[in-house]
Amino acid sequence: RFCSNRIVTSKYTLTSFLPRVLYRQFSRASNLYFLLIAVLELIPGLSASSWITTIVPFLFLLCLHATNEGIEDVKQHHSDNQINSRTSEVLVGDVFVPAEWSDIIVGDVIRVRNNCEFPADIVLLFSSDLQGIAHEETASLDGETFLKLKNAFYRSRSSNPEDDDMSLLALTALKIKCELPNNRLYEFDGAISLQGQGLMALDDSQLLLRGATLRNTHWIIGAVVYTGEDTKCMLNTIPSRTKISQLEYNLNFLVMIMFVIQVAICIGLAVGEAMWLKKQSNPYYLKERSQSNLGRVIGQIFRFIALLNQLIPISLYITLELVKVVQCYFIQKDIHMYHEQSDNPAQTRTMNLVEELGQVDYVLSDKTGTLTQNVMAFVRCSIGGVIYGDSIDEDEPVTDPRQAIHTVARDYNLQEALHQENHHGLQCRLFFLHLAICHQAVPEGDSGSGGIIYQAASPDEEALVNGAAVCGYRLLDRTPNEIVVSCEVNSDTGFEKQTVLAVLEFTSDRKRMSIICKDSSGRIKLFCKGADTVVMKRLSKNQDASIETTVEHLEKFACSGYRTLCIAQRELDHSEYDHWAARFLAASVALDEREEKLALLADSIERELVLLGVTAVEDKLQDGVSETVTLLAHSGIKIWVLTGDKLETAVSIGLTSNLLVESIHMFLLSEKCCKSIPQMLTNMLEEAQKNAQAVDSTYMAVVIEGDSLAVALEEDNKLVFLELCQLCRTVICCRVSPIQKAKVVKILREHGAVTLAIGDGANDMAMLQEADIGVGICGRQVMTAVYASNYAIAQFRYLARLLLVHGRWSYKRNRDSIMYAFYKNIVYVAGNCYIAFYSGYSGQPLYNIFLISTYNLFWTSLPTIAYAILNKDICETTILNNPQLYHETQKDRTWKFFRSFCLWFIAALWHSLIVFFYPSSGIPLGRKGRRGGLANIGTTSYSMAVFIVNIKLATRMNFFPWVSHAVLWGVSIGLWLLFAFVLSFFWRRWQAFAELSGIGSELVGSVKFWFVLLLGCGTALLPDMIMSVFRRHFFPRDHEIIQEMEHGWRSGVLKKASRRVVEQVTRSLTVRAVSLPQAIMQQVEQARQLSHNRTVKLESSMESEPPPRRITWRDVLSEKEIEDIDIPETLNRYGKRRSSGFQVVRKFSDDEGEDQD
Repeated sequence: RFCSNRIVTSKYTLTSFLPRVLYRQFSRASNLYFLLIAVLELIPGLSASSWITTIVPFLFLLCLHATNEGIEDVKQHHSDNQINSRTSEVLVGDVFVPAEWSDIIVGDVIRVRNNCEFPADIVLLFSSDLQGIAHEETASLDGETFLKLKNAFYRSRSSNPEDDDMSLLALTALKIKCELPNNRLYEFDGAISLQGQGLMALDDSQLLLRGATLRNTHWIIGAVVYTGEDTKCMLNTIPSRTKISQLEYNLNFLVMIMFVIQVAICIGLAVGEAMWLKKQSNPYYLKERSQSNLGRVIGQIFRFIALLNQLIPISLYITLELVKVVQCYFIQKDIHMYHEQSDNPAQTRTMNLVEELGQVDYVLSDKTGTLTQNVMAFVRCSIGGVIYGDSIDEDEPVTDPRQAIHTVARDYNLQEALHQENHHGLQCRLFFLHLAICHQAVPEGDSGSGGIIYQAASPDEEALVNGAAVCGYRLLDRTPNEIVVSCEVNSDTGFEKQTVLAVLEFTSDRKRMSIICKDSSGRIKLFCKGADTVVMKRLSKNQDASIETTVEHLEKFACSGYRTLCIAQRELDHSEYDHWAARFLAASVALDEREEKLALLADSIERELVLLGVTAVEDKLQDGVSETVTLLAHSGIKIWVLTGDKLETAVSIGLTSNLLVESIHMFLLSEKCCKSIPQMLTNMLEEAQKNAQAVDSTYMAVVIEGDSLAVALEEDNKLVFLELCQLCRTVICCRVSPIQKAKVVKILREHGAVTLAIGDGANDMAMLQEADIGVGICGRQVMTAVYASNYAIAQFRYLARLLLVHGRWSYKRNRDSIMYAFYKNIVYVAGNCYIAFYSGYSGQPLYNIFLISTYNLFWTSLPTIAYAILNKDICETTILNNPQLYHETQKDRTWKFFRSFCLWFIAALWHSLIVFFYPSSGIPLGRKGRRGGLANIGTTSYSMAVFIVNIKLATRMNFFPWVSHAVLWGVSIGLWLLFAFVLSFFWRRWQAFAELSGIGSELVGSVKFWFVLLLGCGTALLPDMIMSVFRRHFFPRDHEIIQEMEHGWRSGVLKKASRRVVEQVTRSLTVRAVSLPQAIMQQVEQARQLSHNRTVKLESSMESEPPPRRITWRDVLSEKEIEDIDIPETLNRYGKRRSSGFQVVRKFSDDEGEDQD
């Protein structure tokens, strides 16, 4: 009935690897096409080229994919074997013996030692701790690094204490009943029965989870209840979906279109052959036709498909695979995204989404730990209507390092109040005693030396306990039954011991926790802390004045971005508590609806509370968050924040991080108006549409709370909600659950937006997996989010560089690589179509088989790889100074992709006509003035194709390192000419390539050949150059304007101002907390030394409506003006260079001082 404890996370076995890998590969349309071509080329007489030209690259591509799959799966097998072969101690008779994890079954009693993982979900029976306590670390499950307190059954229960010393042999009569396996990590309902004593309740405080680790406890003994796939750890494993970039979608669609074009051409040529043969009267040089006309047409169709197979280049897929590996390597080695403090570089966990980074529309971000540091500091509080934390003497020395973090303890007014013998002083002492008692933190370390570290369930709780300790109420010991606090304030000096009677734990529904304790004098008190929305409802009457003041302080704290909790208490009568405790004990052993019954009982006693005060914990923004948000906003990316925090805190963080501005038009959907959400959404949408016409959408925002979000995401409302949000600058969702985060991402993705989710915790995993791109933050919550992400960075500020620089570069490079791959193949393959009109549609290839085989392998592939790896259309500093350049790749969707392809396609057709007709136009290329034969024409056409496509690529390069020069001019063009010359001697020496014998040497040594070659290249590329110059002059694109500025600076036009230009770029980068590498700093220093004159200031700003005519660099500086240029006068006249999305403003004064904006 129970599953094995063996875990298998690998996808393949030795027997299933090959068939499953092949099935995955041939699920792609492109691979099916290449398989068809490979089959056609194996049929004798059907293909004019060798099967090597397709089958070898195809097999290499399949092997490359299979190798990657195999390596990843071998790693997974190795990981599985390591886990399954771990050992634990299993009770056999009365002795514990080692056993592998895979052999453990439900019902085994096992012993786990300190710092070891639990092999299954087990019920805690015994602990080495005298109080029956065990500490569980669940960082690998939920990302929380704080230890959780677990209670051993035979120490935590009080119904039969004499059983504490029972023999292990008595465990053979143990019976445990529990609920069916589920994925609820923090819920467990069960009961235990031993020797007919009846059922006693089990809950999640006795359940230890597989994958968690035992800490600060020598050993525990427990009974296995769930194994293998039934464990909560495995049931929470979310299978990640296969993510495909938009560029890959477009490529797949393009392949289908090209296949249709190819089939149409082949049908036309096959029909042409049938018509040509019909006109002939069985020429003597043709074999007698034995096939029917239809059969011959079909055969000729397949023959032409094989001949024209390179219209869909297989080399493209190999090139993209190699290029993406290098692009990901560059991301990982980018020194600008290396976080020295945590020693965390950027990580790439997938290669097929690198170009998707250049098309992001929405960034959906967690708040805590992502925008903020997740290092909580207790900075302010309100006690009895008085705020503390503002009166701090900065000159006073810090005696405790924790005072530097929890600055509320340094408030001298608070220190005076704690020592006052009046009602307010008593209230202050009760407030901090409450903080030292009401929690689930566990002290670690030596209390005598004072070196105590608190392990808490949350960063907020840790901050409050540490803050109380600094203020004089130090938690010394914590057991399930007792709490010991050292009081070091005034008359309270000594030890305060509290007997724990009940703990009412915090849940997301309750939004509060309470603890009921009895002090040494016998008084019973309930200590409660929680969200203001729930605690305020449970306060007793006659506190109106105090409550009103505290509410004002709450709003003030929330507006400052602090995380707040209300602190309250209540003294209980013994009779009231006894009556309540009996009902609570009965509910705690209930097997049905236990949680609901316990929640009702907790609610019944958490009444008539006395308010003590409010805490304010600060979670500071990470460095550079505001600047990064501004950069991303200017780049056209909309940022949404999805957080579990309260509305006021989230709005405050939005203002601090520049997501919101004070004058923004905010659409607020609070949880109080859930029933009116549909109508409110409709009204708000109408208002937003009117505002969008009158003002820019950057002045509108939506703020919505979790309950209202649940209604807004319903089927009838989600489209209206989405349209409203898309009209606004940003959206902030407060108090949302992990499932709601994923739903918000999904609704955006389903409506065509490219989404990027970024987070640092386990509660962000679903959102990261649902988004098109998941980015994990390597933060305090271990690596949970990183494991579910596609990319990982250490700080939010690195996101700007990841998207604006690497994403933009990768998209432009990969898109151009796709266009160029189709272009260069059309240029030379089209010749096989043209020659069909002169060869009776026979399927005769224009080129020699060896030339066909090496075109993509040697003469055109290396420049493509160099371009896709090294080319930079704009340098990185310029991109970061002009984030609006991201619009170009962000908006390059399907229709723009195919519009661009059409231009490449037209250029390819024009160049293919030149490549074929110039060599075959009658110019004598053969010996003694005769026209060359097919070999002469084919080799000349081939050479012209190699020259044209490589020069075409060179014209698109903006960055020319020596590697690009070497592969372009040296390898592709230079080696081809050398090889063509050498190839002509192969027949004489090795009897190979007879049809090319003497051709290369004859052509290379012929003036006519060079004349045709250069004339053809000039004729082909001249229209391209003319159109490029015309468009750049009259209709320049954004990056072209910036390129002209960069080249103008480099060529000396701005040489007089270069020093100040460099200083301005450096200064603006420093403001955004973006560090410069040493090489750039050296160049900056050199520029400062070489130049001493005034500068030009570069800025960028948004324009609502671009002008109909955009001014370019050539309008500012003509050739006549270069020599006597007056930079101040010229730039003041033409200060604004506009484009569709940004303007570059360049103004400065005639003084030597600062620039004027």
